[in-house]
Amino acid sequence: MPIIDSQEYHELALQMIAPDAVLRQPYFHSPLYSWFLAGIYLLFGPQTTAVRVMQSGLSVLSLLLLYALGVRLFSRPAARTAAVMWALYGPVIFFHGELTNVPWILLLNLAGLYALNRAMSAASFGLWLAAGAALGLSAITRPDVLPFAGLMVLWLVGQAAAPS
Repeated sequence: MPIIDSQEYHELALQMIAPDAVLRQPYFHSPLYSWFLAGIYLLFGPQTTAVRVMQSGLSVLSLLLLYALGVRLFSRPAARTAAVMWALYGPVIFFHGELTNVPWILLLNLAGLYALNRAMSAASFGLWLAAGAALGLSAITRPDVLPFAGLMVLWLVGQAAAPS
């Protein structure tokens, strides 16, 4: 049974898929996760098993992004170590099984960092666009990512300005 924030996400998603859905109040929580839940509920019904399975998939995508970042920034052994630590880390396992926005926060932040890193080396407009989209989606999942996004940009600019 969902409780506290999970219950609020669940109830908002149920309101969104109701046949007479008209949301008249502003979102209490950032909306992306509720939209995700509503989509899953539309496809599979309002049961949490499908949500948890989908979030397990998000965890796998996050693990792959973490590995790819580790290879790009450090080495294959460091990337493998980080990936194994991710797969066995208790809080990651726990929060990917709960009805919270944590899986999306982690995935979108990793996607944003990966795309920013790739864009710096490839100078591709598409990668810059992907980085902006990932960070923008992350901001509507958890707005306090914006200072982190700013720090990522500053770090990458510093990397670009550093002598090779």
